[in-house]
Amino acid sequence: MTLQNINALPVLTWHRLNINDTSVTVSGERDELKINVTAENAVINNTPSYNGVTALGKSTDHLFDSGISIKLADKKTDYAVLEINDGKEKLSSALIEINVGAGARLTITQKIETTFQSALRTSITAKEKAKLHLIQIISGGGSTLNDV
Repeated sequence: MTLQNINALPVLTWHRLNINDTSVTVSGERDELKINVTAENAVINNTPSYNGVTALGKSTDHLFDSGISIKLADKKTDYAVLEINDGKEKLSSALIEINVGAGARLTITQKIETTFQSALRTSITAKEKAKLHLIQIISGGGSTLNDV
């Protein structure tokens, strides 16, 4: 197990605003989150290519080197359900990359069930006049590091 600092604050006065950095303990071994996707019009890939910076920062990028990509073409409508489960005794992680085309409408429900420790990064790219509804339902007795 290693201790990782997340969101190290640049200025101590931020603590006055009740904005705090966080430390989490991350187990050494890692599995991929198991993701089952149901969708009609969206294209699902097992090769996400996200390269940006998120709230968790660069110190956690190594956790998100695998996952899935969901792409909905321009002016299409779809509803996707993602059933996400973790490994039972080690950290499980995944990247979910969502791309919504111009004028498209996509509703995604992520049903996340954790029994141990999971880390999930959801990256969203929406083109002009695209609409995305993201619903996350997190259950189970484990802990979840959730980066949207």
